Amino acid sequence: MSFPIEFKKCPVCHSQETVCRLACDGESSIAKDAFVSLDKTFTPIQDVTRLLGPVVKGILCHFDVCSKCGMRYCTRAEITSVPVNVQHSSGNVIRNLQPPR
Repeated sequence: MSFPIEFKKCPVCHSQETVCRLACDGESSIAKDAFVSLDKTFTPIQDVTRLLGPVVKGILCHFDVCSKCGMRYCTRAEITSVPVNVQHSSGNVIRNLQPPR
């Protein structure tokens, strides 16, 4: 199995319809084949205390709600990188690791 991993059916009732997909259906600002979800959670898979660059690698899990039975479940898991800021315990940014815009 390789990333991204998609879970196309509800694990309880096996429906493919989710609340976010139904809400976004027909929305002209969202591409027809775009992946949409209600919630996302990022979990670092690198030791964040030993960052060498401006990004941290992690797993991004997408969650949605089945429109048939109401079960909240993971709809997709993917590996991604996100920009980070390093902060001192006082709250001051000691090194801005985000690349310039």
